[in-house]
Amino acid sequence: MLNFRPEIVWKYFEEITKIPRCSGNEDEIIKWTVNLANSHNFKSEVDYYGNVKISKEASKGFEKSKGVILQAHLDMVCEPKETIKFPLCLIIDNGWIKAQGTTLGADDGIGVAMALAVLTSDNIKHPPLEILFTVEEETALTGASNLMSGFISYKRLINLDSENEGRITIGGAGGGNSIITIPLKRDKDLQGKIAILFNITGLKGGHSGVNIHERLNAIKILSEFLMEFKNQIPEFQLVNVEGGTRHNVIPSDAKANFLIKEENEGVVKKIADEYFNKWKMQWAAVEPDIKILINKTKIPAEIISKDITDKIVDLLYELPSGVIAWNKDFDKVVQTSTNLATVKTLKDAIEILQSSRSLYVEELDNVRTNIKQMAEKYGANCANDESYPAWKPDPESELLKTSKNVYKSMYGVSPIVEVIHGGLETGVILNKFPGIDMISIGPTMEDVHSTRERLDIESVEKTYKFLIKLLEAVC
Repeated sequence: MLNFRPEIVWKYFEEITKIPRCSGNEDEIIKWTVNLANSHNFKSEVDYYGNVKISKEASKGFEKSKGVILQAHLDMVCEPKETIKFPLCLIIDNGWIKAQGTTLGADDGIGVAMALAVLTSDNIKHPPLEILFTVEEETALTGASNLMSGFISYKRLINLDSENEGRITIGGAGGGNSIITIPLKRDKDLQGKIAILFNITGLKGGHSGVNIHERLNAIKILSEFLMEFKNQIPEFQLVNVEGGTRHNVIPSDAKANFLIKEENEGVVKKIADEYFNKWKMQWAAVEPDIKILINKTKIPAEIISKDITDKIVDLLYELPSGVIAWNKDFDKVVQTSTNLATVKTLKDAIEILQSSRSLYVEELDNVRTNIKQMAEKYGANCANDESYPAWKPDPESELLKTSKNVYKSMYGVSPIVEVIHGGLETGVILNKFPGIDMISIGPTMEDVHSTRERLDIESVEKTYKFLIKLLEAVC
């Protein structure tokens, strides 16, 4: 059992790490949450999409106070998605907690645990509360997008999905995905060829909002090698290309299987050595574990035609990935970015997923229009899904003013007020329920959405104590 303070928060967090809750498969955590609420005689409601609302009456004497919503999401990013198993194996490491070989799910399991701790504690002064647990946040903020009118009642909301203790978030990026498909033609002329499996691996990956400015993208690196192979090896043809896992994860691995003449195997290795040394010199401090693996493999039954191979390589090379614009009003805040998130070979097509974000809808639309134009230039189809809205900051928020005063009175320093490039459900909720005054807080986490995800233990206690005092102050 996790023996940290506050005990009730860690008790719930440990229980949550035992329950499967990969995004899109939240049935077990929904059932567990509702059963917990019912066992404490709280009214709970599950909407048609799986979002959960639990109501708690105000503390005695505060019945006439304006209500507050505590909001967190039940799902998590599961990496590696093929092999993750529950319960997670928790590891304590020098003041941090992480999971062995997998994501930890502190995003947003610790937010859920804090909300449940408030719900089931009887010694906290608070106004009327609604605990809102959403689903499929990590898929595309889908649970929040499907909230129905009237499901929540109050006009103040504290989101528990931020990742830096001592900071209060008041705004975040909107975003949307572009799905590109390149129809395939196949060749069966394989004579005199060898098959090569070329693999980029060992990158850190990470959150495509939080880490987009500081991490390499394995698919983009692979595209540079493929372009050189195409230019220097006339017979170069792809068999398949694969990389990435999810729209909101920076790819840490990517690979391509291709055919060349045997006499050009040395050219592949020469190009690999030259480019690998270039990447190592530029990014050694950020990506120290990057590796290139080159292996001969079995000759396939068929390959992608030469003209389609060239189009795939050209498009992957041309598609942008990373920071597009920095914000001028908030220091070191990315304003607009895009993540070349996944590429996979299907039976009849190559499918590419590009995920873009921006604080401004016009810039988001421009990025996605440019991506569509690039795709169409190479004969590909591109479908832009419905974007989710940015969370426009309100520096004059009453909840923000109270939060700043409470934090400073507790810890002697003013909290940092920030706008982030990650997408939070707050923007979606505000769009569906206009007029809500909202902030976001949370303990310190690093490398979320990756197997290096870890949660700072001390920051959990500081954040929870702040939350309790804030609830008392808004009564």
